[in-house]
Amino acid sequence: MAKRTLTASSFSMTLVRHTPNAVHALVAGDLDIASVPAFESTLLACVESDTQHLAVDLNGATMVDSTGLTSLLRLHRALQERGGTFQVVCVNPRIVKLFTITGLVRVLSIVAINPLDDTPLAS
Repeated sequence: MAKRTLTASSFSMTLVRHTPNAVHALVAGDLDIASVPAFESTLLACVESDTQHLAVDLNGATMVDSTGLTSLLRLHRALQERGGTFQVVCVNPRIVKLFTITGLVRVLSIVAINPLDDTPLAS
C-alpha cells in the first residue's frame, strides 16, 4: 500500500493506493476554490493512469464549497466514463447535509465506510 500527501495552507490530501487500480484519498481542511485545482488534477491524473476505483474520504474536511462539489462531480463522471467506481466516504453531518440539499445524494455514492478496505473510518 503506497502513500502520498499533498498539502496547501488549509488543505491536505493523502493518497493511499490499496491495489494498482484502487485509490483512497483522505481529505483534510477546506475543499474550496483555492484547493480544488491541486485536488482535482492529482485525482484526475490517478484516473488517467488506470485507477478504476476511487474513494474520496471527506471525514477530515472542514468545508466543501460549490467548486469542491463540482470537482467531485467531474471525478465521478471521469470514472463512470471508464467503467470505474467513485465513492465519497463521509459521516460529517454538515457535509452530508450539503449533499442532501444539493441533491447530490442521488448522483454520488455517499458511504460511511471505506469501500476499499471495509474498515470503519473515524467520524
